[in-house]
Amino acid sequence: MSNKRSRPYPLGAELEASGCNFSIHAPHRKDIALVLFDKNGEFKTYPITEQYGGIRHIFIEDVVAGQEYGFVVTDENNQQYLLSDPYAKALSKPLHYDAPFSPEKSWSMAKSVVTANNFDWQESDYPRIPRSEMVLFETHVKGASKLNTKVPMQHRGKYLGLVSDEMISFYKEQNINCLQLLPVAACMHEPHLLDMEKVNYWGYNPYVFMAPDPRYAEVDAVHELKTAIRELHKNDIEVILDVVYNHTAEGGDGVQCLTLNCWTTTTT
Repeated sequence: MSNKRSRPYPLGAELEASGCNFSIHAPHRKDIALVLFDKNGEFKTYPITEQYGGIRHIFIEDVVAGQEYGFVVTDENNQQYLLSDPYAKALSKPLHYDAPFSPEKSWSMAKSVVTANNFDWQESDYPRIPRSEMVLFETHVKGASKLNTKVPMQHRGKYLGLVSDEMISFYKEQNINCLQLLPVAACMHEPHLLDMEKVNYWGYNPYVFMAPDPRYAEVDAVHELKTAIRELHKNDIEVILDVVYNHTAEGGDGVQCLTLNCWTTTTT
């Protein structure tokens, strides 16, 4: 561990050749620690002491892509909550929790995951289609291919299903040159829906804005979403992502403190 090498920006986990810089904006939190998990679920805790303008930061050597992590805060009752990184670019699994939320349950939630910025875009670029010539198809990652028996089974309802040969042919036949995807950011099903054995299918209940939802991945959500976008661009099809910034899964009755709420308040 080396605090001398840590820096406040960029926020989130920024991977380098010798390790990773972790940074979180938490002006109202007194004690914060970084937690790194191994493949067996065991973990090590690193107190974060460096700060600048309300931003806490720490550099950990030898961290590599795929490292699972989180941040720990202590509430007024001396109970420890494990919180997600609001700037995480990947999550370890789909998000689920049982109400009422508790410190113990926070440790079983999906972990944030360190990612590498080395994806091969194969020199592709988005087509820049004039609006007057755009034929836009609004669709849902799962709904686009889940019931299409011509799409390979493992890709149905997944990011890669969007760019299967069958789906590419469909776009071409319909002269579609732009896909607008309903929210792909990691979201959480509302407890009242789960009580009715239902889910938030559309995804308008975001949890971590910059992490693709693992539900639509076969293995690696980040890599597979980027692959889908790259292949669409290579076929002269633009991509628009529907994003939701006016609320999070922590809102509504019985507000939960899962990530953003905990960083903007003094209590958990």
